[in-house]
Amino acid sequence: MPDPIVPRGPLQGLQDLSEQLLGQPKGMSTFLRGLVVGAFVGATIAGSALLRRRRDRDGKGIAPKRESPER
Repeated sequence: MPDPIVPRGPLQGLQDLSEQLLGQPKGMSTFLRGLVVGAFVGATIAGSALLRRRRDRDGKGIAPKRESPER
């Protein structure tokens, strides 16, 4: 019977990637590092846009700013 599949988190994937990059030439590791950072930035921007659309659709947009009390 095969071993059960154990779900892994994103940090484990990053750890595996960093271990694989140890033996690569410097130029290749720099390129792959940039690629990973770009993927994270893109995912963050996409997630932010999706969250904003959902809030707008549900009528839960950004709360109005509170006025500061006068002294």
